[in-house]
Amino acid sequence: MGAAPVWHAFTIDGGTAFTDSITTVGDMRLKIDIAGLRVLPGGRAWAPGSLFEQAGAASPACSRGLLAVRKIV
Repeated sequence: MGAAPVWHAFTIDGGTAFTDSITTVGDMRLKIDIAGLRVLPGGRAWAPGSLFEQAGAASPACSRGLLAVRKIV
């Protein structure tokens, strides 16, 4: 799935926060972690995901990727 950089900056009221570096320009990739896939009641499913740049590098703003690298305890 594709996502714009503003994906990282949704506001409490459902809007988006724009800055010089956080805009709707750009395209990241959301990749789910199949090992974390869970089937939910009602025929739905959920899986955690991480954001990557188009070239394949982890997005520097992906909170899941940052926490995995730092191994926060």
